[in-house]
Amino acid sequence: MDRRFRTLGEREMRNNQPRIGIVGGGAAGFFGAIACAESNPRAQVTLFEAAREPLGKVRVSGGGRCNVTHHCFDPAQLVGYYPRGGKALRGALTRFQPRDTVKWFEDRGVALKVEADGRMFPTTDDSETIVACLMRSAKQAGVTVRSHTPVREITREGEQFMLVTRDDRVTVDRLLLATGSSRKGYLWAQNLGQTIIDPVPSLFTFQINDRALHTLAGISVPEAIIRIPGTKTQSKSQPNRTTPNRPLGTQRPRRPQNLRLGSAIPPRSRLPHPDPHQLVPQCNPRRGSITPTNPASRQRPQSDRQLFALWFLPSAVGLPARSRRPRSSTPMGATPQK
Repeated sequence: MDRRFRTLGEREMRNNQPRIGIVGGGAAGFFGAIACAESNPRAQVTLFEAAREPLGKVRVSGGGRCNVTHHCFDPAQLVGYYPRGGKALRGALTRFQPRDTVKWFEDRGVALKVEADGRMFPTTDDSETIVACLMRSAKQAGVTVRSHTPVREITREGEQFMLVTRDDRVTVDRLLLATGSSRKGYLWAQNLGQTIIDPVPSLFTFQINDRALHTLAGISVPEAIIRIPGTKTQSKSQPNRTTPNRPLGTQRPRRPQNLRLGSAIPPRSRLPHPDPHQLVPQCNPRRGSITPTNPASRQRPQSDRQLFALWFLPSAVGLPARSRRPRSSTPMGATPQK
């Protein structure tokens, strides 16, 4: 028997018809459900999702295009992009890495493409392609999807688990929690005897009352440096090591003089840009990301605000910081002496 079935227990191995419950109808939940059903076609796999439509975050990811994976097929290099948990992920990414993800979708008729920054999207540039693939694969594998069915309580009863939903109670032999960052998921796992390490924010937003920053919402840059004035705290994003050349839009433009944080957007005529088609990335407000300009299109930026976005973050493109304000020696939270 396949090694993957040894964890099902002696009782399930005898009849080979385990009942498997999966809580969470996101990408992880669907992928886990499909893997269980395809590994053992006789298993009864049921997926529980609280929302009316599953895979909601997949639909909006990547600005509606769904960035499926990253073009980095070396697990040792890939874990370097994770500031925490890299060692724990090394084993998992060795067993199933982005190359396997690409093949998994290609075997199901979904082709992926690589963009300049290494992100991989479906060639259709539509997240519905990924959603339809996951839904179709789950149906073909025999997975029962119960949407709009939130699980309210999970308890252990001997070797089984009892799932209490809004309408009924379901008993399963094996349980997979794919609840993402939901606090209920952590609480259920802890009540079932699992050791939980307190989660630390990895992707979050800053609440800053600065109109100049608000106008840049949704813009992303490949490389950036963040500092907290008055402290030694500094963080630098990982450089793009998956492509030999720097992505278009991150080259060194000539720097405007005396442009500081929060200053007004300068007129386009004053900005010293020798070739804005190649130096300034275009912002797509609908997709919420920066797409490098195609030099062949020779289109000028749509607004001065897009030009300002590049100058606003000089560290992101390796510009010298001559116009930076002097760093204050006053600790954060302290009142400066007059």
